[in-house]
Amino acid sequence: MSSRARPNAEAYDLYLRGTSERMRSRFDRTSSTPESYLVAIRFFEQAVARDSSFAPAYAAMASQFVILGFFDYLRPADAFPKAEAAARKALALDPTLGEPHTVIAYVELYHRWNFARAEEQFRRAIDLAPNHAVSHQWYGNMLTAAGRFPEAVQAMRRAQEADPLSLVATAAEGWTQYYARAYGEALELLGRALARNPDYAMANLWRAWTLAEMDSLTAAIDAHRRAVAASDSGAVFVAALARTLARAGDRATAETLLRRLETSSMTGGYVPSYEIAKIHEALERRDEAFAWLERARTQRSHSLALIRVDPQLDALRSDPRYARLLEQVFADDPDS
Repeated sequence: MSSRARPNAEAYDLYLRGTSERMRSRFDRTSSTPESYLVAIRFFEQAVARDSSFAPAYAAMASQFVILGFFDYLRPADAFPKAEAAARKALALDPTLGEPHTVIAYVELYHRWNFARAEEQFRRAIDLAPNHAVSHQWYGNMLTAAGRFPEAVQAMRRAQEADPLSLVATAAEGWTQYYARAYGEALELLGRALARNPDYAMANLWRAWTLAEMDSLTAAIDAHRRAVAASDSGAVFVAALARTLARAGDRATAETLLRRLETSSMTGGYVPSYEIAKIHEALERRDEAFAWLERARTQRSHSLALIRVDPQLDALRSDPRYARLLEQVFADDPDS
């Protein structure tokens, strides 16, 4: 914690309780549910309510909000602006903190799709806190989305060196290898994470993606079902299962899951449009796939940051609509 922060005892106790919840969700990963992240946010909100000058609590709150945005547990318009506001409040109180720069970089990457500004903020964060594992890992996310895979792997390994106990740091390197289409390496790394916790939802999801790209569809479906169970049927996990079921020829079950997701969307629930687009593509409904991708663009779905490298979109790349979508998504990024 920064030496500038001198919170009152009650605020500091709440901050510690929030940090404990944050670490539990980060190292245990028994489930990936919204509640596991919101519990920590509530403690941080209480901490700053009792001491509005407590910069580290604002920074920690900001990180939790961007994670909720990444997992599609909150609408992008809710998660990312809240994250940025908390991060900027933290920096206004203590400019020496690195974590808020990491959050702002994440927002630039996943909400504004501006890689140049994201990289600038990531580098600033790492300069301020060279041993902050999450900064290296999230910088690795940006490098992955940019297709700079050797640099991304290096960043992910730096995260593991800084925090050897973190499950996500190991799994995230597998995530990078998946997008690099190094599927064997991806499976090895994800298997390493799952050996430590077989119920880690994200590692099961990324393993399922990898197996599906290797045409091991039966094993992929099993991994998807583990991810759905561990995530308490989170929409991203259900959508991914539906896509692989469609690829495996079980159109009836895929359609049932798709209708459930689309009904939730029509009744006011938030569903990941980007992932629904991929179900339609697997069901050979290209027009619907592009309609949902356009909806994802309008909603500012974080996943569109990965559109240039996502193997699951390979079948769409020759369509002129894909090129137009790329131009629209990255219109404000000078690196594109």
